[in-house]
Amino acid sequence: MRFKWPILTPVFWAAMSPARKSIIGNHLRQFWAAYLVLVIALAPAFIVSSRVKATVHEHDLARFRSLVRDNRRDMEQLARQHFPALRETRGFFEASEEVLPAEWDRYFASMDLGLRFPAFNAIGFAQLVPVAEKASFQKLQQAQGAPSFKLPEIQTDHHYPLVLLSPEQTFPIHEQALDLAALPEVQSAMQLSVQSNRPEASAPLKLALKPADRPVTCVLMVLPVYKHNRAGEREKVIGFVVGIMELNRLFTVLLENARRDLLHFTFTEEAPGQPRQTLYTSVSATDSLLPVDPAFSEERPFSFAGHTWTMRVEAKPAFFANSESYLPRLSLVGGLLISAALFGITWSQARARALAERLSGSLAESEERFRLVNRA
Repeated sequence: MRFKWPILTPVFWAAMSPARKSIIGNHLRQFWAAYLVLVIALAPAFIVSSRVKATVHEHDLARFRSLVRDNRRDMEQLARQHFPALRETRGFFEASEEVLPAEWDRYFASMDLGLRFPAFNAIGFAQLVPVAEKASFQKLQQAQGAPSFKLPEIQTDHHYPLVLLSPEQTFPIHEQALDLAALPEVQSAMQLSVQSNRPEASAPLKLALKPADRPVTCVLMVLPVYKHNRAGEREKVIGFVVGIMELNRLFTVLLENARRDLLHFTFTEEAPGQPRQTLYTSVSATDSLLPVDPAFSEERPFSFAGHTWTMRVEAKPAFFANSESYLPRLSLVGGLLISAALFGITWSQARARALAERLSGSLAESEERFRLVNRA
């Protein structure tokens, strides 16, 4: 129920005694100027405070959007800085007729993958193997120290088994064949990469990478390797350079320089006909219980190797620690103090005037009585 001042209600005023009405009427006649000054002074104080609050909110919102824009740009740039790993490795394979394991080990050691391209768990080469050569290829791998090596059954004309991968402990390719042709998520990326001649990423898939004890969500980046003729022209695809990225590792690297102290980041992907899938989130169980201002929550597209993910950014409570949110209260307190000062001055003047009027009336009454006494 909304509170109403009893003195202002018609029922209360009608029930009030004439003496009480007279007192209130005399009070308002004496001090109406002070109350008028108070109302006139309070109105600008509240207007200014409201405007300052809106200005601070707009400033915080502009600061938030600027942070989102800058972080998104920096992360996309950092992601693109990993593409040369595949291009350099493709050049290494295209410059050689055949790459022996020892040559690959020397190349990988000189590559310094962990320092230059930290988002990659491993990088390797998937060789094109026609289905007609499947049996001979399996025998060759088994003779080279992988007695249980076996390619899966596929519906395409070519296998793409990983034959080289470093670091070797990431995935036991000599114990378990990883055939890209058997992974639909990777096949579409391979086709796009051949068409665009750029590194393309697969849709997220599960791989049992070491040292994890369970399958983890990964993306595979691929780039075709070609055989060239004597004129230097590309003749055919002989395989793909493959980079394996665990999603948690990828986003940890991408967010390394992001303002995670001020912002929460969540990345999602929504495939046609499928529900939105969360790829990564920095929001903890405790953080999820905190209220989120919708004005400081924004979704932006995030481009990564042929994919467009959705990046959702939310402001943390720490973001508002640098806000000038105290200014509206400060301006309101200042306005109230000024209003109170003006009210007090006007009240004092009205009270002094009322007192002077009473004294003048008393003096006039005394003089009248004195004249009456003298006449008598």
